[in-house]
Amino acid sequence: RILRNRGATNVQTAFVGVAWNFDPRSDTDVGDYYPGDRWVDIIGVDGYNWANCANPGGEWRTFDQIFQPFLTWAESHPGKPLMIAEFGVTEDPGNPGWRKATWLRDAAASLHGEQWARLEYILAWDNLWEVNNNCDFRVSSTPGVQAAFGDMMSDPIFH
Repeated sequence: RILRNRGATNVQTAFVGVAWNFDPRSDTDVGDYYPGDRWVDIIGVDGYNWANCANPGGEWRTFDQIFQPFLTWAESHPGKPLMIAEFGVTEDPGNPGWRKATWLRDAAASLHGEQWARLEYILAWDNLWEVNNNCDFRVSSTPGVQAAFGDMMSDPIFH
């Protein structure tokens, strides 16, 4: 409202939540934080496969497992474009490079689904998180991962 009251006409507002908070198991009601469709132009989500990272031995989760609760919530806001404000996948120490590359390829395939037709923005989190040595979210962590990410971003749906 502040921007609109000052005459700004070229600004969009986004509501971005962490993927886990859209999951019913989180005990978080995102609706408690969402200001309403009147005030939000784009709805977004940050989602990561944290397996073996902050929680060593944690569950390996697919792109769909991470983002489906957000998509379910987004169905109640049908006119809003979607944004993946951040996504990332850490290495699997038991299978470095291959499993992460496969996750990226599977994510790219999922993004072709009808459920993502409103997707307008996607950003990768490219970071070596130093809290734990297993938190390598870089899209260049191995040559195979770099190739998979390059293939993903070369896909025409991202242009």
